[in-house]
Amino acid sequence: MGLKKKFKAYAYNSNDKKVSCALFLCWIIALWIFVLQKPQENIITEANHQAKFTKLRKGSELRRFDYIVSFGDGASDTGNYYKISKGKSDRSSVKATKRFCEGKVWVDHLSDAFGARSINNAYGFATVNRLWITHENRDYIPGLKQQVEKFAMEAVDNLLPSNETLYTIWAGSNDLIGISTEEYYKKQPDFTIGDVLGDIAQSIAIDNYIPPMCNKYDVLNNLLINHPNIQAKNILVLSVIPMEHAPLLKQIPEGMKDMVIKNVNIINKIYASRLKGFIDNKKLNFVFYDAHKYLGDIYKNYEKYGLHHVEYPCIASPRRRCRSPSEFFWYDLLHIGSTGHLFMALDLIKSEYSDAVVA
Repeated sequence: MGLKKKFKAYAYNSNDKKVSCALFLCWIIALWIFVLQKPQENIITEANHQAKFTKLRKGSELRRFDYIVSFGDGASDTGNYYKISKGKSDRSSVKATKRFCEGKVWVDHLSDAFGARSINNAYGFATVNRLWITHENRDYIPGLKQQVEKFAMEAVDNLLPSNETLYTIWAGSNDLIGISTEEYYKKQPDFTIGDVLGDIAQSIAIDNYIPPMCNKYDVLNNLLINHPNIQAKNILVLSVIPMEHAPLLKQIPEGMKDMVIKNVNIINKIYASRLKGFIDNKKLNFVFYDAHKYLGDIYKNYEKYGLHHVEYPCIASPRRRCRSPSEFFWYDLLHIGSTGHLFMALDLIKSEYSDAVVA
């Protein structure tokens, strides 16, 4: 029986042709909405999205990042240390993800959010300048200064657009451990907390301006900003992690532990003065993000972030797998877990890059 005959039979049995006609009309309208209108809505939505995307690319006030170039230590490393550390005993903890974390690190999340290509130059165990930190890794792990120098030299073959490239620097934690050892700060007193920040600041440069107390290794000044192959406009620098809470401090001598805590406090007090020249420069989109403060808040209020363990790490030894990573603040003795990385990335986007295009 055809659709028309079925409808007639229903109408005669109901003894109410008006009701039947109304029902039939509703059925036709519903069919039109779900079968015909839905694809059109999708096409219109996609067209509007493409139009907005094109408009943003041509000069909107919103910022767009096509590239994120990262420098620093294990907190930003997405596989560089893994590549060069074959045969090293401390390589096992990064084997699964090639990161010092059981999942994505913060720069992964930023790249995903902005739809940007990630160019990662960070290395686990790196210091701001490998030339003056005595460590077994100094011979093959590039420091922050060496990372930026190498990138600057190689950038000539692939120049990145200044306005659409975000440069990130997160380093200094490994330096604070190194200069807090008794052997180091007694035999080499000239290398201080100020020099750690000096090496960071000397990677950025504003014209011929050198921030006060910076030394010749100014990576920010002489390389990221002024180097003709880079000429950075968007720069993000993060403060050190809350090292005073790191599980590693429970395994070192009390005197060294006290020095680490003291040096963490010192470096946090002088960030603003050392980076003031960059923060105040109107030609730059320079952001200093207090990672120490934000991650410290997660540590103190861990339950609010869905964490259960903050005193000890998920990986207590190189042979132990991290089976419940989302419950731990620390991944290992000195690196935060994926939960901290995720929340920090979200806070960065919300607090500092709310005017950026999110993919």
